[in-house]
Amino acid sequence: MRAAGIWLTIIGILGAIAALSMDVSVSTPFGRVANLSLMAAQTNFILLSGLAILVGVILLVKGKREDKADKPRTPVSNEPLPYGIIEQDGLFLWANQAFPSREEAIAHVKQRLADHAAKARNPLP
Repeated sequence: MRAAGIWLTIIGILGAIAALSMDVSVSTPFGRVANLSLMAAQTNFILLSGLAILVGVILLVKGKREDKADKPRTPVSNEPLPYGIIEQDGLFLWANQAFPSREEAIAHVKQRLADHAAKARNPLP
């Protein structure tokens, strides 16, 4: 898809250059005058070239994103994660904190829960 986007963008740019270099005047006995049908043809050519550029750039960007998505992800364990920990892009997340390993995340959550339980048993300092 990325290659198609590159080619469509190049064709659109070349088409736009060709459209902008079109001669829209015709020769008459009184000199050169602008021809409305040639101007309309030039406008159509510019619009089609612009559309080709737009579609080409969209395909190019979409192709880059698909290339990034094709990278292998870290293997995910089939075991459910306790304490509401979630895994995303190889990181383990809990309460807006990221941990590089499953064990660190679980140890941190257990420590936080133990601290909270201790405060609940003894509310006064």
